[in-house]
Amino acid sequence: MSEELLKALMQLFALASDVDDINDESREIVKRYLEIELNQELLEKYIVLYDQFIEEYHHSDDVKKVCQNINESLVQKQKIVIMLRLLEYVFADGSISDHEYNFLDKVAQTFKISKDEFTSCLNFINSTEKDIPDSDSVLIVSSKETPQIGLKNKYLQSENLEGTLAVLNIASVKMIAFKYYGSGDLYLNGQNITSVRSYIFTPG
Repeated sequence: MSEELLKALMQLFALASDVDDINDESREIVKRYLEIELNQELLEKYIVLYDQFIEEYHHSDDVKKVCQNINESLVQKQKIVIMLRLLEYVFADGSISDHEYNFLDKVAQTFKISKDEFTSCLNFINSTEKDIPDSDSVLIVSSKETPQIGLKNKYLQSENLEGTLAVLNIASVKMIAFKYYGSGDLYLNGQNITSVRSYIFTPG
């Protein structure tokens, strides 16, 4: 992930929660995310940056201005990546507050992410294996011959897959996000795929 994208994420992570919601766990969530993306030296650099943004931004409520500044330097695919990571951050505690939803909605509007696509991403990130969204944008992959899926879901059988893959097609940017529910060894670009976390794949 580029330095530009990581800096934008730290800014928006810092803005995502109410002052009262920010605690050691919020910082740990950011740290765990960075551990996947970075080496130890860079991890410390971006944790310090996150702390600085927490101090800076929570003396103001200028979400729109920060988003507009970020918006000017990113392409649409990068904005979708940021939205997916923000959704993971917000849902890390299993719920979403009114403040957090309104914040995400402002980000989506500023990033020109359509309401339908924003809702699809939100529902996908918040889903579990038992409540994968029933949408024609979602493909389910498993080894089962007769899976229990929604009326709109597409299905692909893969006999050797241990567990279930849920795949979201984000059509506007020709991008795919997926989540794996299982204990098998799956890899993407040499990276071991962790169950439940979302991953991003751009065809081609």
